Amino acid sequence: MKDPDHAQRLLSIVDSFVGKRVLVLGDVMLDEYLYGEVDRVSPEAPVPVVALQRREAQPGGAANVALNVAALGAQVELVGLCGRDETGVRLREALQLSRIDGAGLIESADRRTTRKTRIMAQGQQLLRVDTEDDYPTTGVEVEHLWERLIRSITARPDVIIFQDYDKGVLSADLIARVVAEATRLAVPTVVDPKLRNFWSYRGVSLFKPNLKEIRAALPGADILPGEVGSLQRGHRLLSERLQHAGSLITLGAGGAFLSNGTFERRIPAHRRRIVDVCGAGDTVAATTALALAAAADHADLLELANLSGGLACEYVGVHPIRREDFRRGLATEAYGG
Repeated sequence: MKDPDHAQRLLSIVDSFVGKRVLVLGDVMLDEYLYGEVDRVSPEAPVPVVALQRREAQPGGAANVALNVAALGAQVELVGLCGRDETGVRLREALQLSRIDGAGLIESADRRTTRKTRIMAQGQQLLRVDTEDDYPTTGVEVEHLWERLIRSITARPDVIIFQDYDKGVLSADLIARVVAEATRLAVPTVVDPKLRNFWSYRGVSLFKPNLKEIRAALPGADILPGEVGSLQRGHRLLSERLQHAGSLITLGAGGAFLSNGTFERRIPAHRRRIVDVCGAGDTVAATTALALAAAADHADLLELANLSGGLACEYVGVHPIRREDFRRGLATEAYGG
């Protein structure tokens, strides 16, 4: 049964994203797509031959989170590392085309800009090739990042997003500095973690692991996506070590779960045609952070996060979600409050 008042309330929250100031920190990369057609198998090996038709590239990783933030009408500042290489130049060009300032990207002479090359044919991904260096940042690079970050945090953005892809840019020391300063200035923090620094995000506002990540970080905990009690236990185990305010656990086809100790709820994923899951986590991170900045209540934040991930999966490749997508989604989904 549709609840138009509920849908309108959610849409008003999305509309309030406009003008919010967001600082995104993390592993930037270039998402490259090679599109073609397959009509034969190679005589050299049992693999398809792709007749290349076109190439596309767009900001990826933390840069895609920034893209999603901007697409929802907010102001975004992006801070990360890139190499002094052709991929870094292409990433800056892609950011400029998307009207995102790349001034916060610190150049490293010692590492390559991460590039994910996806080979696409007949509407699906055949292969992905990654070019990257994922070793930790040097002390000098950390200090350059911090010099940029402290200026940005002091300006008091509405929310800070840590987008961690385990590529080495986020270190325990840098994370601790940012969280401490954000806490001092009462700036909320949202984390999309990976395993290397999983336990470094002590004291953040909202911690957003997916099911695979929380299972890997809590071996033996037996986190089950369909059991609220199991998910509650997962949050408690996280909270014992992180002392954070809340957990948003994304469950893929199982929906999403949010807990802050007093509010605890799991909602199912909405039924839809899934085309490609690439970039859905980035979209959820952007939406969650903006909902937090907009002071949405926990139930509405959970609904919007869950909906945003599903909307992102309706597109081939990494695709930023816009307010128009939410408007369409909210007009077609059922909301019972």
